Amino acid sequence: MAGPNDDSEEVYESLFKAGERYESVRTMVVHTVHADVAEEANRRYVDWRFAHGSGFGMVREDGGGWRRPPREDFLRAYEDSRQVVRLWHERSDRWREEWRTQDGSMLRCVVFGSSKGPRWVYEPPGTAIYVPPGAEEWPHQDPYTDLSFMLVPSEDLFSYALLDDATVHRTGRRATVVGKEAVEVLVATVSWGYPPAIFHGYNASMEGTTDHVLLVDREIGTLLRVAARLDGVEFRVAEITEISYDEEFAEDTFRLELPGVEFQ
Repeated sequence: MAGPNDDSEEVYESLFKAGERYESVRTMVVHTVHADVAEEANRRYVDWRFAHGSGFGMVREDGGGWRRPPREDFLRAYEDSRQVVRLWHERSDRWREEWRTQDGSMLRCVVFGSSKGPRWVYEPPGTAIYVPPGAEEWPHQDPYTDLSFMLVPSEDLFSYALLDDATVHRTGRRATVVGKEAVEVLVATVSWGYPPAIFHGYNASMEGTTDHVLLVDREIGTLLRVAARLDGVEFRVAEITEISYDEEFAEDTFRLELPGVEFQ
């Protein structure tokens, strides 16, 4: 595993304490995928894995035997996309994340009343799940939502990726995002044998990033922009376009009730 380089300690201090510097945060993120580069990143990663060993392991067949899936099973088709994501977070474990198309249509919504529930997942047309309070505590090692790492970079999956699977350093460049001064951080992939899990989700885990570029809020430590790159070309980007700290949210923010939707 890669060790940190000289200025990583300061970067970690900023990122991993971000969630302690506010009580609540509300934000809007634009998530963009550039299909041609994403497909190339996916193809190169799959080819690398098959060229350097066993691909992605074995799977069990219906009859009980095991087989090694072919390369083609892991190739992904992409479309250029631009989605709007709204997040509400209240310390320590209340979350709401809504994914919508540019025209406002709901793609997915996840709500946590707390880590111990209640919890709602809605993904039209067929998914409407409700988990009552106390039924099942959310595993501490799992991210709450797809983009929760941007507001709480100390979550396990993201922080382990930075500590164990990449080299991390400031580039010296600065930027301003939504009125916030940000410093640029380069997260360079060490090996596709254990690529850093920055973006969550199955497609993202199958993409061969050569590095990620982060814009870190200099004051708070939240991530204002995250870009996955292949040879210096961005193909998956999440950029905050609105952010507000320490608001008081209405109680129904962390509940999900939708007209005509019956949660199971």
